[in-house]
Amino acid sequence: MSAIASTELVRQQNSLRVLGALRRHGNLSHTDMAGLTGLASATVSAITAELERFSLIERTEQQAASGRGRPRVLFQPNRGFGYVAVVVISSDAVQ
Repeated sequence: MSAIASTELVRQQNSLRVLGALRRHGNLSHTDMAGLTGLASATVSAITAELERFSLIERTEQQAASGRGRPRVLFQPNRGFGYVAVVVISSDAVQ
């Protein structure tokens, strides 16, 4: 397996981990997703940016209780998309 193919496979698996966490737990922040998936915060940020670009997830902002500071950014699955199916076919396996 080439390095490019294995890198792509890891990226796809990480995206599925993030989508799975959102599906199971609902609205989550980057920090929550990193904790639930075991992925680095930077990895979660890159994945959520890509998933948001494809409209698979939606971003919402939650104002701080004190009314001060930056709003908390939460992500949730886009309700317009019901399911995502990913099939990886290689010469020796189907996932």
